[in-house]
Amino acid sequence: MFPGWTGGDRVLFSDFDDGTAQHDAFGLFFGINGLGKGLDEVSTAAGDSGGPTFLNGQIAGLTSFGIRVFFLDGSSSDVDDFNNSSFGEFNAFTRVSAYQDWIDSQISPVPEPSTWAMLIMGGLLIGFASRRRTK
Repeated sequence: MFPGWTGGDRVLFSDFDDGTAQHDAFGLFFGINGLGKGLDEVSTAAGDSGGPTFLNGQIAGLTSFGIRVFFLDGSSSDVDDFNNSSFGEFNAFTRVSAYQDWIDSQISPVPEPSTWAMLIMGGLLIGFASRRRTK
């Protein structure tokens, strides 16, 4: 949860760190220190909207937006003065679990293997029968 966020719990946030405290956005703004993965860390960028965000190998969210936060005096964790996916910015993702019931309602059940086998066998039998009649 993003401290001070009033948009509810349907959004996940991350910060884009370069391994230094100076660009640790959660640390600087909210006292939630963590230097991330340093130069191996990744972020979102323009055009990534709707792309998956993985946690523990599972899709946890969909890329929504990035944000550059600054204090009233203009200081920020961001390495530059632009919202451009640079170190020190935040990323936001729409939380998939918040829509789990709707997602489940959209998925058609997949027939078990025995049903598939029966469908294939039935199709083959119909094909053989129609081929035999045409000869």
